[in-house]
Amino acid sequence: MMIKKKPYLILVFVAILFIALYFFTNFDLNFTINIHDTYFVMSRELVFLFFIVLFGFTSILYFVLDFLKINFSLKSIWFHSIVLLSITTIIFYFSYLSNEFDKKEKVFEDYLNSIDYNKYIFMLVLMLFSFQFYFIINIISQLIRKIINTKKDAINIGI
Repeated sequence: MMIKKKPYLILVFVAILFIALYFFTNFDLNFTINIHDTYFVMSRELVFLFFIVLFGFTSILYFVLDFLKINFSLKSIWFHSIVLLSITTIIFYFSYLSNEFDKKEKVFEDYLNSIDYNKYIFMLVLMLFSFQFYFIINIISQLIRKIINTKKDAINIGI
């Protein structure tokens, strides 16, 4: 019931989940993105820390804004939370697929090797970063709306 009114609690749960997974994950593997002749190699530890900070900071910001009585539409919060979770899930899934199919022989090996997961992962990471602008613009618009409403209330009261 609480999640219907405060959907950002899902982000808190995911941040806690990433913290738990952080302690039980084998960090010997790397998170590798290969685009043409450029390699982006990151430790999985840093990837997990990035997502812990992303989900943790976003949920803390939602808590602070809720405490300050800055009201967002529930549709906007649900949209932000679901897209953030979806992109993160797809990034990890493609990362798994790109590592899995390099190691094992599969029936559709030629087809699977023809899929460039790295390009999709890179595009999803860019989408993840660019989607955060939606969150920032939403915060700024709600702050401006609150300031304008406060001034209107002050004028109506006669201050």
